[in-house]
Amino acid sequence: SPIQVYVFHIQECPACGGILQEFLPGLQARYPLLEVKTFDVGDSSFYGALVKLEQRFGREGSEFPVLFIGDQLLSGEVEILEKLEPLILEFQLRGSVPLPPVEVASGTKAPEGTFSVDLAYFYQKGCSKCDRAIYLLKYLSNQYPRLNIKEIDINPLLATLPRLLHVRGVC
Repeated sequence: SPIQVYVFHIQECPACGGILQEFLPGLQARYPLLEVKTFDVGDSSFYGALVKLEQRFGREGSEFPVLFIGDQLLSGEVEILEKLEPLILEFQLRGSVPLPPVEVASGTKAPEGTFSVDLAYFYQKGCSKCDRAIYLLKYLSNQYPRLNIKEIDINPLLATLPRLLHVRGVC
């Protein structure tokens, strides 16, 4: 029976590109029963599907890509490279648990209110947890159109922080 794999990824992620374009095609050549489906979480409906699957599996992937196989969730390039092939071999021997269907939310949004909510999100480029949070915020802004999100890169702030603390007499 086929061994299903779901891969949730983001376009800007170098690790995702390596897994999708190099690692998985090699595995598919060696294991013809491997069925890989990919989902770009830049589409907020796929982000919502990812969250539902994570809840079902009882674990949140902290890094992209996030991969589901059988009853396992693998998160990030290192974990996928270390654990995926042994899991494929295991599932070939004992049979694989079919993955639940990916539930893509319909275009329903929260009702418009008379107020809006402003949110400041501080992030650092290259931070995998920040990358994850950015897609959560995009998902939320699609669900709640009155949510105004201001993204602030902390890297320029970090450069001026020591000088600011010195001027304020903190250090």
